[in-house]
Amino acid sequence: MSKLLIPSKYSRIAIFTSLFILKAAYTWFLKNEKIMGVLLFLSYIFTNLHWYNLKSTGLIRTIDISVVIVAFVCGTLRSLTYDCALEFNKKSIIVIFMFCFNEKLNSKYLYIAEFKNKSEFEKSLIYIRCVLIHTYFLHIYQMENACYIVNNCKVLS
Repeated sequence: MSKLLIPSKYSRIAIFTSLFILKAAYTWFLKNEKIMGVLLFLSYIFTNLHWYNLKSTGLIRTIDISVVIVAFVCGTLRSLTYDCALEFNKKSIIVIFMFCFNEKLNSKYLYIAEFKNKSEFEKSLIYIRCVLIHTYFLHIYQMENACYIVNNCKVLS
């Protein structure tokens, strides 16, 4: 059985920030980008299921990660058909960097066996940092980046 990775009082922020994923899904769908709209909508659903009970392993986590990867690859490829693809992809590189940076910090502080011996205050700070970095860059920044491309850029002919 997989253990709870982050207590719900911290992970609930992801439920709120997932609305940016829903906004991106709706935006892409309105712009007749139906495949991306559906992928982002699935990402919204599985992000909520995953973050509602954030565990280190499990089927929901695996599906969530898989949908995110497919959506990211498809979105990156689809961005190449827009005139501002370079700007979109530069911002996406920032997201990838921040995700990796957060995971590096998690591996040093959150995923270690000694984590359980830390004070409640230290644990709280680690949880807050982990959740805020993830949700800001993956749920908000990247989804606003996705909305920008379909709202402000032109499709190449």
